[in-house]
Amino acid sequence: MRGVEALAEATRAEDIVDGFREKTVALLWGLTGKWGLGGLIDWEDVKRETRRLWKSVDVEDCDEDDEGFGLWKARLTAWVSAIAARRGLEVKNLTTSFADGRVYEAVVDEYEPHLHPQRSVSQSPAKASLNERLVRLGCSSQFGKFPLHF
Repeated sequence: MRGVEALAEATRAEDIVDGFREKTVALLWGLTGKWGLGGLIDWEDVKRETRRLWKSVDVEDCDEDDEGFGLWKARLTAWVSAIAARRGLEVKNLTTSFADGRVYEAVVDEYEPHLHPQRSVSQSPAKASLNERLVRLGCSSQFGKFPLHF
């Protein structure tokens, strides 16, 4: 339970009830990472997708000696690093690197055409904000508000 106690102590019930998004998401991410992330994601698929993305960029693989949450976090970091590198962006970690939305937008740019193949990128409004694009993809309007903290 390393780390979960600190999350639980940092988040009060009032924070969740009052809609303190950052604390709520941090708590949920911590709990999911500790007890549920392994079953939510097909990690072999993430590994294959990361290798596909690496063909066009030079990104280091994750450390396979890690296990559990450490391995999953390393694989997610390697995956998003490969996407970001295609845009000339660097991912240092899964928190601060997402803060300004550029890495997040790179991920949306990479997969949006696959989620809506009938809409080509050229048909999408050029000035659509990231939040508007996320809503079109089915996310809530609150999902794309920045800064995001994982």
